[in-house]
Amino acid sequence: MSREVKLGLLTFITLFAAVWGYRFIKGQNLFQPSRTYLCSFNDVTGLAVSSDVTVNGYKIGTVTDININPNDVHTMDVTFRVDGKINIPKNAQAVMRNEGIVGGKTLSLVFESICTGDDCAPSGHKFTSKSLGLLSSMIDPAEVNEYISNASDQVKDLVKELGKDGNNGKVDLIVRNLELTMANMAALTGNFNKLMVQSQQNMNGILANMNKITKNLADNNAQITGLLKNLNTTSGQLASADISKTMTKTNAMIDNSNVAVKKLETTLDATTATMKDLNTVLAKVNQGGGSLGALLNDKKLYENLEATSRNMSLLLQDLRLNPKRYVNVSLISRKDKPYTKPENDPANQ
Repeated sequence: MSREVKLGLLTFITLFAAVWGYRFIKGQNLFQPSRTYLCSFNDVTGLAVSSDVTVNGYKIGTVTDININPNDVHTMDVTFRVDGKINIPKNAQAVMRNEGIVGGKTLSLVFESICTGDDCAPSGHKFTSKSLGLLSSMIDPAEVNEYISNASDQVKDLVKELGKDGNNGKVDLIVRNLELTMANMAALTGNFNKLMVQSQQNMNGILANMNKITKNLADNNAQITGLLKNLNTTSGQLASADISKTMTKTNAMIDNSNVAVKKLETTLDATTATMKDLNTVLAKVNQGGGSLGALLNDKKLYENLEATSRNMSLLLQDLRLNPKRYVNVSLISRKDKPYTKPENDPANQ
């Protein structure tokens, strides 16, 4: 074999090894059949070219390309290759999940059964996609719900026991004190609300009165203005008046008033003395002292005086009606006619 042939074979082997090594590093195997598929995600943080593609945790391929969707810049198109002869159904779902707390992300193909015939996804098929968070990637959602339910029940039991009578833990004491404090706060809030309601009513009344006062002031503004003008005028007149003369006259009037008051006091004293004497006389009269007392207090004397007065009245009446019975003025003697008793004589009544 010539030297040139050996050099050509070495060059070919070197190039083949370089290409195979590069593809191997990228996760591609030149000696296995492969198919290329697509999927899309809104966020591919942690996913990189050469990330694993798995089925139930078993690696079946790698991510070969990640590009921005030309029709939607908020969507990232992911291209991945599946090696081997695993038949993937068209309804499979590409799920992006975390490999661990500090690891990157992988693509996991989820489907129910192996497909046959036309149900299998051809190369270039685009799968539906879904992205799982860190917790969902590490724990099954059903398990998460079970854990949350158990934890919730335990927390509820723990909360029910907190502050229960008989528990002397510090937390229990704090909870009981907190319940008492909240009850006191509720009572205080209720009293404060009542006080605010009463104060609101009083404030409404005060505001209503203030509105009335303001309205009255507005309605009587003209009168108030006139009163202020009169006060200003009066003040001006007082300022311009001779106050000294006015005070002199006022003092003279006060002196005359004092003299009149003193005279009135003297008169009242004399009147008081007279009233005392009159009271003394009236007391003696009431007790029957003196002629006036005897006259007022002796009923028999009163009856005699009343009878004498009546008889005198009758005598004067008879004298007026029959003067001839008492006075004879005839100058010539003649025989008197017999006395005839007048009709309706008052003496007979």
